Amino acid sequence: MNICIIGLGWLGAPLAKHLQQEGHLVVGSTRTIAKQKVLQNEGIKTVLFDLETSKNLPNELNSNIDLVIFTVPPIRKYLQTYYGDKLNGIAAQFSSNTAFIFTSSISVYSKKTGRYDETSTDLNVSSTIIQAETALTKLLDSRLTIVRLGGLIGLFRHPIKSLQGKQNIKNPNGIINFVHLNDAISAFDAIIKKDRFGHIYNVVNPDHPERESYYQELVKANDLLPIQFEKSGEIIRREIGASKICRELSFKFTSSIRNFNS
Repeated sequence: MNICIIGLGWLGAPLAKHLQQEGHLVVGSTRTIAKQKVLQNEGIKTVLFDLETSKNLPNELNSNIDLVIFTVPPIRKYLQTYYGDKLNGIAAQFSSNTAFIFTSSISVYSKKTGRYDETSTDLNVSSTIIQAETALTKLLDSRLTIVRLGGLIGLFRHPIKSLQGKQNIKNPNGIINFVHLNDAISAFDAIIKKDRFGHIYNVVNPDHPERESYYQELVKANDLLPIQFEKSGEIIRREIGASKICRELSFKFTSSIRNFNS
């Protein structure tokens, strides 16, 4: 399969490498010459393209493409429809037979206490991401699958690093909704192999510890600076379920959210 990844960033670059190892022909985009050189040295065909400043795709990105994966993050969030309009403009430049995967986020769900899955209608309708989902779905219909990722961790990326040493952290009894990078990549791979387009999938590890116990465990295990939680204030227990992808694609989460060093 010929695959184009718009946005070879922290997720897009390792995803490109994985898909190449699976035998696909992959081309992707980045915004800087320096990043382009690094990626090409790693064996990834990379083309310069900036979603914010460029209107038309370079020919290398939209010639004979079977699947497009959008991994570029939201831009100009203060303009509600800008991000979706830009993605739609890019999607329209591909063949009418091209399939798409849009990398969305569980941030589209309400911030209130509750359990949410792909059938939930209590959504953050003002979100630029939900606006993008809506715009792309209207244009692409059954050619589009939306992947709503939990908080991404892995490859030494984890919010505990910015939280260490801090005090008065809110919502100690809130619920963690994370996913490891390895599982995120496996989810994309499963969707492609099963040819599951026209769907929405949450990709969130089923391990949902409370925030305080989870972060304190990581502080202790990784010899980080101690943190303190604010015991008063509103408690929001928001859990995002991902049983649909497990049920429909026989998908299994295999990478722990309690280890961010691999």
